[in-house]
Amino acid sequence: MGAGFIGRTHIRSAASVAEIEIAGYVDPMAKTDKPELSRLRSFPTLEAMAADGLDGVVIALPDDLHVPVATRALELGLAVLLEKPAATSLEECLRLAAAPNALARLQVGHQRRHHPASRLVRSLIDTDRLGKVVAVAGVFALRKDDNYFVERPRGVGLTNLIHDLDILQFYCGRLTHVSASVSHRARGAKEEDTLALVMDFETGIVGSMVATDSSPSPWGWDQSTHELPSIPFTDTGSTYSLLGTKAALSIPNMRLFEHRPGESWHQPLIETSLRADGDSAYVNQLAHFADVIRGSAKPNAGINEALSTQAGLEAVFVSAREGRRVALAELIDAPAIPRT
Repeated sequence: MGAGFIGRTHIRSAASVAEIEIAGYVDPMAKTDKPELSRLRSFPTLEAMAADGLDGVVIALPDDLHVPVATRALELGLAVLLEKPAATSLEECLRLAAAPNALARLQVGHQRRHHPASRLVRSLIDTDRLGKVVAVAGVFALRKDDNYFVERPRGVGLTNLIHDLDILQFYCGRLTHVSASVSHRARGAKEEDTLALVMDFETGIVGSMVATDSSPSPWGWDQSTHELPSIPFTDTGSTYSLLGTKAALSIPNMRLFEHRPGESWHQPLIETSLRADGDSAYVNQLAHFADVIRGSAKPNAGINEALSTQAGLEAVFVSAREGRRVALAELIDAPAIPRT
């Protein structure tokens, strides 16, 4: 559903996943001269495509269509890979959570969880290579062109920070509290262009994050990986610094900093560049989606994670507006975000 840039990215990625065959697409506005679409069948509606015998559907539509279309797809018995953000508000996300089989059949498109670097980060945490993780610091900053905001009048929160809130919870555990400031200084638009926040995670990890779409920099996931060819890669920046009692890790360039056993701040740091090999995040995500379709895996970024991430973003704006630290439990009943 949707044959724009991200929709076509999924189509290209599916060619590398043996378990998935693209049956066709629905997009009345599609540019049919695109090579990814040339051999695919076009359907007028989701129902028409589902009647052709589908197992699952990728939804890459405008944000305001995510919840109604995903809900309808779940009602039709399809597994759903829903592009981020899952919804435009926490209220919408709660409605989506009530859809049939949402817990088992809905995968949200937070592809960074599937990136080889993120898989390596989790392995390093789980094997105690970093020691006890105590803090994380992140920066997302790039300069978007002015035309971007004409076509997509959205702030940096729903467009970009939503990714950071998800992946930081993948690394650090469930987000519990947020203190934030919001700025419109760069563009003077209704939509925010810069955010800064302090976070508490259920694991006891504390963190900070700055996000802006108005400053050129090498610090951001898109610039620091080859994930999106449309954004030039640079090896001089990173996105997150994960701080442990044994070692610190720069992500996604995967530079590890540590002392020799028994040494500390008066001795030199040892820097090691780690290799994060494997398929692209989008290919890995579709391979995982195939497992979700078969029922052999639970979505690793499912409706529970979407609820927590959406509540985190809402807490950012509540905190900035009211000038206080906000507990996510204030915005959503804790039982409504069950653990997976």
